[in-house]
Amino acid sequence: MRQVLEAFATFEYKKGIEKVSTDETLLSKMLCVEYKAYFKNLMYRIVLNNGSHRKEQVASMKINFFSVISETEKRRTAREIICFIYLLNKEHVLAHLGDVSITIDTWCEDIKKRAAVI
Repeated sequence: MRQVLEAFATFEYKKGIEKVSTDETLLSKMLCVEYKAYFKNLMYRIVLNNGSHRKEQVASMKINFFSVISETEKRRTAREIICFIYLLNKEHVLAHLGDVSITIDTWCEDIKKRAAVI
């Protein structure tokens, strides 16, 4: 998940994943206020960020975080990353995944509903 987002962010915008999800110019492409707020604050930056200043401390504890994160949470995070990329560059996602716009539009609407509650 991290590699997909990192490749997209680097190739399209020459930014790391931490910057691409908080860049106001890029977020302005998302016409919906709920999307902007949701993706700007999305916690996957922490979950997927292996460059954390706590990385060495956590690594020494011998904890496998991916065994702790549920399959449902992993899938939700993957969908959110796909939606984020889709909202920034729909054609890019559809070129790689084919005609899946109905599915991704549904995922994006779910995010909008969750963001409205936050």
